[in-house]
Order: sequence, then structure tokens, then C-alpha cells
Amino acid sequence: MAGGNYHNQLYNDYVTLMEKYEMLIAELKKKTAQHKADWEEMQRLTKQIEQKDKMNDQLIKENIELAKQVEVLIKEVARLNQINGMDSTNSGLPTSQTPIQKKKHVPNSRSNSEKSKGGQLGHKKHKLEKFDDQEINAYEEHKAVECPHCLGTVEKIADGKTKDEFDYEVVLVKKRHCFPVYQCTNCHKKIHTPIPVRLKEENQYGPHVQAMALTFMNEGNVSINKTQEMIKGFTFGEIVPSEGYLAKLQQRAARTLAAFSEEMRRHLLTQSLIHWDDTVIMVNQHRACLRFYGDEHLALYKAHMQKNKEGVVEDQLLTLLNENTTVMHDHLTMNYSEEFSFTNVECNVHLLRDLRSCVDNTQHRWADDLAQLIGDTHKKRKQLIADGVDGFSFLETDAFFIKLDECWLLGDKENKKTITFITQRKNGLCSIV
Repeated sequence: MAGGNYHNQLYNDYVTLMEKYEMLIAELKKKTAQHKADWEEMQRLTKQIEQKDKMNDQLIKENIELAKQVEVLIKEVARLNQINGMDSTNSGLPTSQTPIQKKKHVPNSRSNSEKSKGGQLGHKKHKLEKFDDQEINAYEEHKAVECPHCLGTVEKIADGKTKDEFDYEVVLVKKRHCFPVYQCTNCHKKIHTPIPVRLKEENQYGPHVQAMALTFMNEGNVSINKTQEMIKGFTFGEIVPSEGYLAKLQQRAARTLAAFSEEMRRHLLTQSLIHWDDTVIMVNQHRACLRFYGDEHLALYKAHMQKNKEGVVEDQLLTLLNENTTVMHDHLTMNYSEEFSFTNVECNVHLLRDLRSCVDNTQHRWADDLAQLIGDTHKKRKQLIADGVDGFSFLETDAFFIKLDECWLLGDKENKKTITFITQRKNGLCSIV
């Protein structure tokens, strides 16, 4: 019995252990399945997080790209606005072509004197002085007809005050020149009074009409048709020279001045400083060129149908100058050709205008700094001249060139940055360096 009970007990224990084992196996499988599900869920969540991170990275890149494109567009808008806003302060546009909606800028190189506007205390008034009695050639007496108080009759008891007036009158002169025929009482030959060349026609305009027309056209730069109208107005419609006559009058005057023009050209060749510039004019509805050579006192004009180097060579002035002559101009690149030997200097007014345009278009600080340096130096120069000083000191000159070099170095850095930006923009990168 004892052996049977023992075996039964072992069997029961075995059964119990097997049940526990199966329960543990089932629990293990359940936990394993749960762990697998948790692992798969974790893997899924990890993938979602990775996808979101990638999406965030992509959005960040897209935002950066959009920000760069916005900056490019802002600069482009600023550039286009600058082109639309060009005037005589930042380009070669003449003051006369300032847009209607903009205020005209009248160039004025005078420095601010810090004085109040208008006449200054102690300043002598400029006025016409009273004529001497012997100068008077016309009189007008202003008479009173009746008493302004009681309307009674009045009589003159004194000369009273006098006031002078300076005026002129246009008097039409229709002059007939007579050239009698004479006969010699000795040889009985007939003698005809010689007729001047200027009186070869039956009737012609006199020297005063010609002088007026040439003054309008050459001193006032008045067009031929307007010159015709102005002479007509001055002469009460009596003298109306044709446009053809006025054109030929210019040609005759030019031929007469040929010797003087050549003398002026030779004189300019001896000067140490010469200015020159050219501009476009219209000749017979075609674009042509009017060129100026001169200094502060002389002006020599040459006209050509083309604005090119051939005309400059034909003028025979710049090509004959050597390195001892300084030529001032408005950044005419042709002047730096190897065909010329003179020393080039450029006009500060046009240089400042170009620097202002550079600042407006690029916002570069170097151009603003250089413009300030030139402006301050120019004011200092004018002050030195006013004080009787004929030049800058060595220290002042040295300081100027040190600041100039600083502007160049900054400009080189800013320009390289802009060039890189433009290059990458063209390549579609639009990155900001």
C-alpha cells in the first residue's frame, strides 16, 4: 500500500507540475506574443517618428529655400524700383527729364554757409543808378488834370520828383543803299561805286538781324524754327527769315570762324588741364554728336554725324596731347585707350552720382563711405582755397589714401559676395554666402 500510495503521490505531483508547466508555457507564449506586439508597435512608432523627422527636415529646407527666394525677390523689387526712380542724382539723366511726380534736383556745388536765407545784414543793395542829365534822351511828363480832393482845376507850381526808366525799342530799318555812277572829268571814264559782297541781292537781311539770329541759335541754343518765331515777334511780324536762310547763316558764320577755331585748338594743346565731353544732337532727324573741348574760359565745339573714336581722331586734339596734360571727363572709357598719352582724371560730380546709384542698387557700404570721403575732402579743399592754402599737407594726403584703400578693400569684399550670390542664383541654388 505504501508503495502504491507513493506512486500515486508521485503521479499527482507530476500532474500538478505538468499543469504548472503548461500554465507557464501558456503564460510565456502570451507574454512573448505581447512582447512581439509591443516590439512591432515600437518599430511602427519609430518609423512614424523617422518619417515625421524627415518631413520636418524637408519642411525646414523648403522654408529656408522660400526665405532665400523671398530675399532674392525683395532685392529684385528694390532694383526695379531703383531703375524706375532714377533721376539726375543717381544717373546721367538730365534734370529736364525728371519724372513729373518727382521733385527736380537742381545741381548746386555750393557748400552750406549756415547763414539765413535772403539778403544779409550790411549787404549793399544792387540797383540801377540814376542817369546823368546828359544821358537822358527821352522825357515823359505825367500831368494831373484835376484835384483829387475837390475835383478843382490845378496848375503846376514845381517840377517835383523824377524817376528814371531804362528800356529799349525795336526800330525797323528799311534802308536803301545807293551806289551812284561817276564820270572822271579828266578821262571821262565812268566810275561805278563798288558794292559790298554782303549786298549782292536785291534785298537782304542786315547785320543786326543776322547777329540776333546767331545769338539765339548759338548762345541760347534755340532751335531754328523757334529762332524764326522769336525774330518775327521782336519785329512785329515784319522780319520772318526762312529756316533755310538761318541754316545757311550758320554755315557762313562757321566758315568765317574757321581760322579762329584752329587758333583755339592750337591754344588748347598748350594747356595743362583740358575738359571734354560729348552729347547726342539731332541733325536732319538723325542722331549726331556735338563734342566740347575747353577749360574754364574757352569752349571749342566740334560736330560729327557719329559719336565714335574716329571723330575724336579727326578733331586732332586729344591725339596730340602727352602725359604732361591732364584731361578731365565723365568716365569716358575711350580715353583710356593706348592711342592716348594724356593723364585721365574724372569729374567728382559724376563719380558721386555713380556711387549714389551703386548704393541704391546694391546697398553696399563701401560706395557710401567713398562718397562721404570725396564729399568731405572737397569741402576741405574749398576751405583751404578760401584760406589761401594751395595744397593739402602730407599727413592729410596720406590719411586720404589710407581711407581710400579701406574703401577699396571693403568694396572688393562686398562685390565678391554679390557676384557669388548672383552666380548661385543663376544656377538655381539661391544660397546666400
